[in-house]
Amino acid sequence: MGPAHEGCEQREYAHRARLKPLPHRYDRGCSNPSSPLCGAPRSSHRRCARDTGAPQSGRNGMTGHALPLDDAMPGRKLRARWVVCGTFALETAMHLGGEGTDRVDMPVLRDPRDGAPLLPGTTLAGALRNALADRLAGYGEEEPNTVFALFGGGRGDDDGSQSPLIVFDALGRLPEGLGIEIRDGVAISPDRGTAEDHKKYDYEVLPAGTTFSIRVDLLVPVDAGEKLLVEALASALNAFSHGGNALGAKRSRGLGRVRATWAVRRFDL
Repeated sequence: MGPAHEGCEQREYAHRARLKPLPHRYDRGCSNPSSPLCGAPRSSHRRCARDTGAPQSGRNGMTGHALPLDDAMPGRKLRARWVVCGTFALETAMHLGGEGTDRVDMPVLRDPRDGAPLLPGTTLAGALRNALADRLAGYGEEEPNTVFALFGGGRGDDDGSQSPLIVFDALGRLPEGLGIEIRDGVAISPDRGTAEDHKKYDYEVLPAGTTFSIRVDLLVPVDAGEKLLVEALASALNAFSHGGNALGAKRSRGLGRVRATWAVRRFDL
């Protein structure tokens, strides 16, 4: 498929998916920090790690390592690779939990190398999966086959197929002049539904305005229905495009609401 045809097909899919096309460039790993592919700092993504079953997540090629277009599903010939980049902006404070410390009971999850806020790819993949299932079948209903086609088998499903998605870990950037906040909480009795005496705790939250640079790759095997996969992914992504959906803990208390913007590009393999 020639470049002109590929560009037309990219625009057609992007129009259907309501996703903005990425710039016409892919430098196989974004080793240039000013690359327009995602418009994000190199440190915002981490290099890919292969996995099976659920959507892959891990270190992204944005650190300068090559990320070949066709290497992530060995044994299956690929037709295309869709690269989706976006930004999650927090509309309300968010708690993504890490391990407790002497300083605070419930810290936010941080990258161990530089302490930046961390959004694991597994967390994002789970949120996208739930959003798609809710859109297609309704809240709490059984997942339809489209969800399994895009996200693979559920956790603990040994017979589940491999997901064609790679969902990368993302590093956050705090708003200028703001830091991570510490809030007070109190344990609630599951029987009475009231606060328990002498069971207070504190927890960290990322302030509203924090942003995460997101990357999701869709690998399309030659024997798969590309239109179905792309439209399903677009539906999951667009669930976060208008605000209201949330990530992390304490969502019922208004934490974790995000608004996303997306750009996409298709690469013919």
